[in-house]
Amino acid sequence: MGSHAELGDTVQPAEEEQHSDLTPGEVRLRRLLAVGGVVALVVGLLVFVPRLLRTGPPPHWEPPGWAATVFPFQPSWLPDGSHEPEVFRGGPAVTVQYWYGGRRTLSAQVTAQRPEWDADRTEEHPSDIGGRPATVRTAPDFVGVLWQLADGRWLKADGTGTWTEDEVLRFARGLGPGAVPSSPPFTFAEVPPGLTLQQQSPWSMCLASPEAAAEVVGPTGICVELPRSVGRIQPLPDPETVTVAGRTARYQESRAGGEMQVDLGDGRTLLVQWDESIRMDRDEVIRFTAATNPAGR
Repeated sequence: MGSHAELGDTVQPAEEEQHSDLTPGEVRLRRLLAVGGVVALVVGLLVFVPRLLRTGPPPHWEPPGWAATVFPFQPSWLPDGSHEPEVFRGGPAVTVQYWYGGRRTLSAQVTAQRPEWDADRTEEHPSDIGGRPATVRTAPDFVGVLWQLADGRWLKADGTGTWTEDEVLRFARGLGPGAVPSSPPFTFAEVPPGLTLQQQSPWSMCLASPEAAAEVVGPTGICVELPRSVGRIQPLPDPETVTVAGRTARYQESRAGGEMQVDLGDGRTLLVQWDESIRMDRDEVIRFTAATNPAGR
């Protein structure tokens, strides 16, 4: 029978023969380094593989740190019969609204940017609020007054419905330092990095980049909503069925963004919509939605 070499096995010469110029000490060092390399590889795998198998949240998602939305003025005069005030945020603008039933509301808005009027102009004339120049605009079922504060911010007071100009001006002139707090409709256990509160109403909230939150008034980014009417929930053309915190949901995405509808039971649906500025994959949207809880739940 021939040798192993004759059967085709490769026989490596002794390391001393491969490197005849090495001293015995150098040969032993090379062997130790070779063994050490194998050990390092094994240790590296023992450390790396568990990382691949981890299912816990990455450390960069954190509870939100934004300040609560507060309207920073308090009216000293309000007609009787108002419901509880509602506070809204849209980018840099914060609005408080007092509802008197039907279409009758009194509202005030403060913002860093000159705001848009809520009604087409029928007539405008000058006035003053606290000694500062103001513009009054009137239209059918609308009276509004706009003026700029000494610190550069703008204040606008509106009355929709059957308010007189004198009543709206009295409301506007009574706005003084104070605070009307908001009631956020959702809480978030965690949010992705780089997102902050951009929009808030009593039934919806949007998160976007700090730049968008400082400049964009309309809803943008990723928005969560408890619709007030079933008409807000439209059938998705080709949804994928997913599970969010044990609840069935319908998921649809496109290049322009996406939408997810989560069945909360009792005829309620959580609506999640996002635009192209949100760089979140399906699993991240599911994770974000699972961390979103309607207030009081």
